[in-house]
Amino acid sequence: METKMEAETITMKKPLSDINLALFNIRRDISAVNKSRKGYNYKYADLKDCHNALDPLLEREGVVWITEPHCTDDGRAGVAYSAIHIESGTSRDGTLMLPMVDGDPQKAGSAITYSRRYALAIFGLLTEEDDDGRASTKKKLPAKEKKTVSSKYITMDESMAFLTKCRLMADNKFKGKKDKADAEYMRIGKALVSHLGIEKLGGMEPSMVDKANKFLLSIDEVF
Repeated sequence: METKMEAETITMKKPLSDINLALFNIRRDISAVNKSRKGYNYKYADLKDCHNALDPLLEREGVVWITEPHCTDDGRAGVAYSAIHIESGTSRDGTLMLPMVDGDPQKAGSAITYSRRYALAIFGLLTEEDDDGRASTKKKLPAKEKKTVSSKYITMDESMAFLTKCRLMADNKFKGKKDKADAEYMRIGKALVSHLGIEKLGGMEPSMVDKANKFLLSIDEVF
């Protein structure tokens, strides 16, 4: 009696998407976020504005976005973040840490909030107005009115914004290499204050903001 054996064919189903494709789709379809908050002569989007634009796309693409607050022994505060694609299990992970000022818990909270907002750049979400556009549309105030709104130095929030830009540039250059990214972050920060002729970012005057942004842009283009 002859027995016929049929070979079993096993088909491995490849995920229809992964985190890279999901990020591509989100970056392609993300709409302009509502920048309802006001800083020094510019507007920015708070976390609520950002998630109003982002959350529907995260749900559509099956992506979970997680940020966890962290503080380090060397005086930095920020977040560890993960964008996880549920179907494939693939993810994009990173950290965004900023220096705290004098160990003040309130300022640590501010650093964590900044990090949460700027980490959303992974989705192509722009949380601030374009610097060049802001400079070209700046409204001139009468001399008397200028005195009431002018300050010798930029605000703490603006200092944090520059630190965040330096951190993102370093992280993008050395993805997944924390030690190298940390060293690059310090290098960019030192180069910036040296370029401006100041000792620390807190000593930046409002008139130096455009110069600082152009310097960071020139470094970013080299990357």
